[in-house]
Amino acid sequence: MQISFNNYINTVSQVKKTNETSNYQENEKVDYSNYSAGDIRKISYEEAKANYEDIQKRINELEDTKDGEKTALMFQYAKINMSDNDNLNKAMYETLGSIENPANTMWMQLEMQINLQDFYAGKPTEASFVVSNDDIHVSTELSRAQLNSIDIDAFISTMLDKFSQDLSETTGTVKEQYQNIVNGYKLFQQHYNDAVGAPFYA
Repeated sequence: MQISFNNYINTVSQVKKTNETSNYQENEKVDYSNYSAGDIRKISYEEAKANYEDIQKRINELEDTKDGEKTALMFQYAKINMSDNDNLNKAMYETLGSIENPANTMWMQLEMQINLQDFYAGKPTEASFVVSNDDIHVSTELSRAQLNSIDIDAFISTMLDKFSQDLSETTGTVKEQYQNIVNGYKLFQQHYNDAVGAPFYA
């Protein structure tokens, strides 16, 4: 499951361009009845948040396909209300929406969820695919209040430092997996910094 960060950035630009040219106004009534899962995944965070119920109704009407597009959309859409930190919600939503391949979207969502749970619990950072006889991962999903309490800048910094180190110390298929994680967190960092108005350093 190889994900190119350059492809990520190109996709981000395409999504931003699509959103910028949609001429969406906050009070505008949009008919989503013909939107596919792929169409909805390209909707900006602001539009999705403003029209949450109408879009959720359309999502419920959609049938899943073999490529998992609806499932990927559901993971992405759930991020709109994941916490009271709007910058976190926006960054998570846009990160997942920027990954075109549904399987890659679901994989990155799972990775970040497990990493957040482990980070909150104070456990050492390990990739989701790392297994052990010991309980190295937390299986309980974080509550809204727990997510609110996380220092996202510290989380991103910790993930990038650890997974960049893992990347430098591995080879072969495992190295590719760590590269994918690092790429994903760089993308998340970019979206989060954009949300809070902070500069992004590649």
